[in-house]
Amino acid sequence: LLATRRMEAGERRALADLHAEMAGLLSPDDRDRYIALDMRFHDMLIAAARNAALKDHLALCLRRIAPVRRTSMELVRDMRLAHAEHGEIIAAISAGDADAAERVMGEHVSLRAEQAKDLIARWKTRRNAATQSSAGQAAA
Repeated sequence: LLATRRMEAGERRALADLHAEMAGLLSPDDRDRYIALDMRFHDMLIAAARNAALKDHLALCLRRIAPVRRTSMELVRDMRLAHAEHGEIIAAISAGDADAAERVMGEHVSLRAEQAKDLIARWKTRRNAATQSSAGQAAA
C-alpha cells in the first residue's frame, strides 16, 4: 500500500485516532456516523499515497459506486469485521509493512465488492420481477 511508505507520523496518529473514534460507533444506531468516518478513513489513505493520478482515478471510481457503496454499508449487520480490517491496515502501516497493508486492504475491498455485487443482483431481480409484473398486467 503506497500510503505505508509515504504517510508521516502525524498522519498515522490521525488515522489511529479516527479508528479509535469509529470503535465507539459500531452499533446500528450509529451507522450514518460510522459510514461518514469510514469514507474519511479511506480518503486519508488515498491522500497519504501522495499520488495525484491515483487520487483522481479513485475519486472517479468512488463517485460512480457511491450509491452502491453507501447502501451496502447500510445493510451490513455487524461493522466489527470492517472495523477489525481497518485495525489490521493501521497495524501494517505502523509496522512499515506495505505488503501486509496492501494484502489486508485488498481483502477489505474485495469483501465489500462481493457485498455490493449481491446488492446489485437483488436490485436487478426486483427490477426484473416488477417489469415482468407490469408486462403481465398490461397484457391482461
